[in-house]
Amino acid sequence: SEAQSIRQGATLVRHFNLYGEPCAYFQVIDSKKNWIISETKKFCHVDRKSFLTDFSDAEVKNIRLTTKGISMILSITPLENSGEQKKECFMPILDNSLGTIECKSIR
Repeated sequence: SEAQSIRQGATLVRHFNLYGEPCAYFQVIDSKKNWIISETKKFCHVDRKSFLTDFSDAEVKNIRLTTKGISMILSITPLENSGEQKKECFMPILDNSLGTIECKSIR
């Protein structure tokens, strides 16, 4: 497993991966409410396809917190051996709430 926390002002975001699973998990931790986890989001699908069953490989990497949310790179290899594809993904954060992750192809 791997975990990292990123803080920007009063917003603390933790992201982690579980060993053997390609999904990425994101949590907002509320510093104003005794450090409780106020929200968790599991990033395990793109274009209605599961990282677990619809790709031969999937990895979320280069996770960065920006002033508007979280940006990351999704590297996926389809089952039909067409080579690695990369997508730039972004998840907005507004008022300590995680928004919908949107991805666009970068090659």
